[in-house]
Amino acid sequence: MNPTTLLCSRIFSVRLVHWTSCLSLGLILWLGLVKVQAQSFSTVEDIPNPKDGGQGYISDPAGLLPLSDFDSITHVLETLERRTGVETAIVIIPDFNEDEDDFSFATELFRQWGIGKAKANNGLLLFIATQRRQYRFITGDGLEGILPDATLKTMGEELLVPAFRKQEYGEGILATVRTLSDYLQQPAHEKELSSLLRQYKPRSSTDSSGFIIFLVLVGFAGLAFWQLSSFTKGASVKIIPNRYSETLEIVVLGLVFVVGILIVLLFFTGSISKLFQHFAQVLPYLTYVTIVFVLFFKHLHTLAHLRSQYRDDPTFFSSVQHLFRATWWQVLLSPPTLLYPMLERIRSQRSTSRFTPPLDSQGQAMQRLNPDEASDRNGFLSTGQQVEEKLNSLTYDVWLGSQGERKIIPHPSDQYETHLACPACGFRTLSEPITLTVTRATQHQAGTGKQVRICRHCKHEVFIKSVVKAPLAEQRSGSSTLSGSSSSSSSSSSGSWGGGTTGGGGAGGSW
Repeated sequence: MNPTTLLCSRIFSVRLVHWTSCLSLGLILWLGLVKVQAQSFSTVEDIPNPKDGGQGYISDPAGLLPLSDFDSITHVLETLERRTGVETAIVIIPDFNEDEDDFSFATELFRQWGIGKAKANNGLLLFIATQRRQYRFITGDGLEGILPDATLKTMGEELLVPAFRKQEYGEGILATVRTLSDYLQQPAHEKELSSLLRQYKPRSSTDSSGFIIFLVLVGFAGLAFWQLSSFTKGASVKIIPNRYSETLEIVVLGLVFVVGILIVLLFFTGSISKLFQHFAQVLPYLTYVTIVFVLFFKHLHTLAHLRSQYRDDPTFFSSVQHLFRATWWQVLLSPPTLLYPMLERIRSQRSTSRFTPPLDSQGQAMQRLNPDEASDRNGFLSTGQQVEEKLNSLTYDVWLGSQGERKIIPHPSDQYETHLACPACGFRTLSEPITLTVTRATQHQAGTGKQVRICRHCKHEVFIKSVVKAPLAEQRSGSSTLSGSSSSSSSSSSGSWGGGTTGGGGAGGSW
């Protein structure tokens, strides 16, 4: 290779390395710029909570603050909270949801985190969006009188704006928080800040006492369940439909409906996250309300079991009184349980005349056969009457006289309205309406049926109406995939903030 060619080759290699280095550096800078610009936070849940990351007071996910300024600002805010109780959060991000303004976004973030002490509401948020060149102060309700909007506006214009125009964000924020700290520690504000703190109770003590109350309530509820279970332990009596079993079904369905509506309302109003945020405070109340309803259900179940076990009304009344005398203290856990002994006592007093012995032909009081004790009692009843008692539509009092006389007196029972009188045999043994198939439905043809009542005694069928059954759906081969959308709801914060709120006070501006 001649010298000229060698020289040209070296020059070309040097220039190639130079241009390659320039392109690489440019690519790195461009990627860094794109990364910063890409950090736009669409919701407040996307912004990291500094309490979760152990950073204290500042959320700077894009790393816009120098480390020295970050530490200095943190030190000032830590000292401010220790001396005055004021909680301050600094959030600096490139951009946020383009469909929201800085005020609504910052206010939502304030409430989501719960900045400030609960009840004192002495929180302060400085929210900064560098790409929009906007800042916004948000104050808690308790600080609005101490930090008026005009004061915050002046601090922003004199301290933040000049530094932010030079992109010296750390310098501007540090100067502002130092001024705020000096301002809030003035003697003129000390009394008002102390008054706010007197309204605040630390969460740790609340959480501890709430957990202790929770354990006590659960312990008493467990004892109540064990005591109620002893009344039905070892019994194998099948629960027949009665007023208590029906009440139990209605109460359960009503509670499921109410809870479902409440969950839907909490979900669409965005209050579920707030509920979880203050879960420690509301835990005792939620536990007590749960115990009230669950223990009430347990009492209804026990009464339904006793009603099926004792066919004789006076014996059942006696068992109810015995149950209440043994479990009277459970009224404190579930006040509605006081209703059933009162209602049974009223029923017992109203039925006094029913159990007054009639007189036979000799003027002697007749003796009533107890259906739970007299094994030969069914021998005095016809088959239809026995079916009526089994269906709980009618109950019969069997009275025997000294001369072999007998009187059988019917009385409506719990299922009296459910079972109608059969037109064929006359007994009140007709079932509820049921649908019977006449012709089966196929994939190509509708089926037919009839709605009827069937007598449980003589099997007589009472026609109500004809019904049409839709054709069967076509069976498709292959596997079907159920897909659903999952929604994730983010709870507010870890609870490290004090739980304060805001009415939207503060000030903002741009540079």
